[in-house]
Amino acid sequence: MVRLEDVKKMTICHMCIAITFFTCGFFCFLAQLILLITIKPFNPQLFRKLTYYPLYGFYSQLIAAAEWYGGSRLRVYMDPEDEKKFIGKEHGLMIMNHTYEIDWLMGWMILDKYGLLGSAKAFAKKALRYLPVVGWAWWLAEFVFLNRDFEKDKAVIAKQLKIAYSYPNPTWVLLNAEGTRFTDAKHEASVKFAQEKGMTVLKHHLIPRTKGFTTSMPYLRDGCPAIYDLSLVFKRDAKVRPNLIAILSGQAVQAHMFVRRIPMNKVPKDEKAAAAWMQQLYVEKDRIIDSFHQTGSFFKTSGFKEVPCKVMEPRIHTLICFAAGLMVSVGSIVYYLISSLLAANWFGLIAALFVLGVSAATKFKMITLEELKKLRLIHLCVAITFFTSGLTINFTQLLLHVLLKPFNKHLFRKLMYYLCYSLYSQLVFIADWYAGCRMRVYMDAEDFKKYAGKEHVLLIMNHKYEIDWLAGWQICDKVGVLGNCKAYAKKAIRYVPCIGWAWWLAEFVFLNRDYDKDKEIIANQLKIVFSYPDPTWLLLNAEGTRFTPSKHEASVKFAQERGMTVLKHHLIPRTKGFTASLPSLRGICPVIYDINLAFKQDEKVPPTMHSLLNGKSVEPYMLMRRIPLERVPDDEKEAAAWLQQLFVEKDRIIDSFHETGSFFEKSGVEEVPYTVTEPRLSSLVNFFGWATYSMSLVAYYLISSLLAANWTGLIIALSVLGTFYWLMGSAIKSTQISKGSSYGAKTAKASTN
Repeated sequence: MVRLEDVKKMTICHMCIAITFFTCGFFCFLAQLILLITIKPFNPQLFRKLTYYPLYGFYSQLIAAAEWYGGSRLRVYMDPEDEKKFIGKEHGLMIMNHTYEIDWLMGWMILDKYGLLGSAKAFAKKALRYLPVVGWAWWLAEFVFLNRDFEKDKAVIAKQLKIAYSYPNPTWVLLNAEGTRFTDAKHEASVKFAQEKGMTVLKHHLIPRTKGFTTSMPYLRDGCPAIYDLSLVFKRDAKVRPNLIAILSGQAVQAHMFVRRIPMNKVPKDEKAAAAWMQQLYVEKDRIIDSFHQTGSFFKTSGFKEVPCKVMEPRIHTLICFAAGLMVSVGSIVYYLISSLLAANWFGLIAALFVLGVSAATKFKMITLEELKKLRLIHLCVAITFFTSGLTINFTQLLLHVLLKPFNKHLFRKLMYYLCYSLYSQLVFIADWYAGCRMRVYMDAEDFKKYAGKEHVLLIMNHKYEIDWLAGWQICDKVGVLGNCKAYAKKAIRYVPCIGWAWWLAEFVFLNRDYDKDKEIIANQLKIVFSYPDPTWLLLNAEGTRFTPSKHEASVKFAQERGMTVLKHHLIPRTKGFTASLPSLRGICPVIYDINLAFKQDEKVPPTMHSLLNGKSVEPYMLMRRIPLERVPDDEKEAAAWLQQLFVEKDRIIDSFHETGSFFEKSGVEEVPYTVTEPRLSSLVNFFGWATYSMSLVAYYLISSLLAANWTGLIIALSVLGTFYWLMGSAIKSTQISKGSSYGAKTAKASTN
């Protein structure tokens, strides 16, 4: 006989739970949307009362999976008087350690026991609200979504906390003060930070970020009477690892949680004192967790008074919600499959089975997003989307070039912006949304507000990293000029499918590396580029090629031979392209933006395209300086010397960053504020639009070829998909440091001008 434990490990059971969860989430979102349109404008309080129920039905699916399906139990330690008098009967701010993969689920479980689940909120990254099903539900449930821009977030926090604590039902808002989940790497960085700042080193937590807490305090005092400190732990010697895979496999996890109620009036009103109070709270939390791991008790060595333990038993409500969701969701799937079979709808049947088959093949690694991003199937989908959309865009560009450009160049260039944006922003999506990269951009606040994205610009940028071009595209996207960004490029690139063809039709400055010919090309192309109706940014990589140790060695030798300043982090700039451009730039391009890009040298994730495709986040730092073009001398030799001096300054800036972590401390450059870039919704919508188009096209052709026994067409299609995958791999390899030009090789001509 098949044991129940074995049945729970079957992929089909995991699929049923996932189908139920996401289907219920979709219906929850629809219900919220209907209430938003029909009730909220007239009666916000009734809207908030009613949204409790669809949210409860949605969240309770995974609680039922943990408690009823897996048999997991939560042991809660709390003061009986507090439980009887306050918990579930007042608004609260919930502060919880963020150590485990399912700590959020344990939080849901305690909220469920005290009737708070449907009205619970959290501080969350703004990007999460675009996450299908879960993010949409949170957005309509009025969560506190933050931009990671302190000035903007202050207003968001004020507004959203007033809303949260005006709810008619008791509401708890979760604040993960650590900011991210505990990992060994993050803990190592946290320990280093604490030691540098003279703070208490935490063993089981990251140093808390206090700004969100201190900014929230004035609004918490008005509507929230207490903070609930939750310390969650799982025994280290437990046989079942506390993760979602264990829950889906029907394995029981045993969680222990110590809950303390702290009246809000115990938190100091002064901002610095409140920040110190929060740091001390985490010192106490660390003692509590350490005591549990050392003795099996929260109290023996922590110094806290022992309180009784209560095992939280599952509520029948979650079982009813799950059973109803399972019947509706799985019943709908079964009905569709049977009706497709009876109606001989082979295309619909195969499409449905394909989706289910993918779920089965991945063994629900999709639950772990990090694992999903590493799958070659996902990389293939990205490649198919990019190259299919790229060829479609190239064809559209060609039609506009032939049919529209001769008659209306202004309209042609307007439309070209959107086509180029549509292609480039797919790679920006990979960095911003897929890998979760956030860039810190340092620029004079007045210049950024007044000029960025509102004028023609010549960009001069260091060329050291494999993805520096993508970081450039990210900032172009944030200021609204991505579709109009151009560059000086080798003529050979225009023959590269997709990107090269797009650049050629978008009127990039392609050079022959023959100075006499290039002077004429530069003069003609700059007039074209800066006659565009919208602001245009033109990139000049003055170093001529990407920085590598061998090229740097040749650059150092060249500088020493000519008595020039040796650069540590750059190659000696080639000045001819710059000086040849100046006469054409004057009068049509008012400024130069000097861009200094750096990544921390001790980062464990290398800044490469391979890292991004595997969903690994990197953190670029960028200093932008606006330099009016009239500061550049008119004389050719003086202009060349000006460019060389600019690179001496750039070298000091990068050197300061690597030595001190600041662009300003040792560079002599005036310090300016930074903003953390947030992803734009347009790149997300654009990518998924093209992905739907591309994957539907491919799936339709493959399935129809299979059904028609068109084996030749099927083989050709599979070969094309394999070529797309190979092209993507080749494109990644071409961005690697070892794939740069021959500049600096022994056989190369030792000249930079």
